[in-house]
Amino acid sequence: MQPIADQLAELRSYHLPSQISWWPIAPGWWLLLLLILTLISIFISLWFYRSKRFTTIRYIQTELTILKTNLATDNNTINFIRGISNLLRRFALLRFPRNQIAHLTGIAWLKFLDEHGGNGKFQSEFNWLLTELPYQSNIALHSTNIDIQHLHKLADLCIAWIQINQQNATTQ
Repeated sequence: MQPIADQLAELRSYHLPSQISWWPIAPGWWLLLLLILTLISIFISLWFYRSKRFTTIRYIQTELTILKTNLATDNNTINFIRGISNLLRRFALLRFPRNQIAHLTGIAWLKFLDEHGGNGKFQSEFNWLLTELPYQSNIALHSTNIDIQHLHKLADLCIAWIQINQQNATTQ
């Protein structure tokens, strides 16, 4: 056995412990990181969805205004009626479930429009314009006399219908 003085000489002098590393992180931090990434991805996907939907709505409203302007300049009722019919259908497909909208034609389509903000005006005032006129040939359309004021009322009704259903979309 060594003397105590020799044993004390073999001891190291004072030293600090090694610095604690930040990596690898504890399991709790991994869970928190996973939760934060999940919340960020949900937020981004919802933001893209809403942004895309409202951009499409603004695009439809702009296109409707362009149709009204073109009607005023070139008096081409066929393009106007077909454009209105197309815009209403596209907006409805954007706003409502596809299986509820895609199969509707004729009076059933007008009834749907009236039930969702048309207040009976689509069926009563614009029945022929939206159910038969878009499918007429160009020759038959040029022989028909359509009141321009009636077409402007249709455009105003479409804008109102889109705004009503846009507000309903934002509250749901």
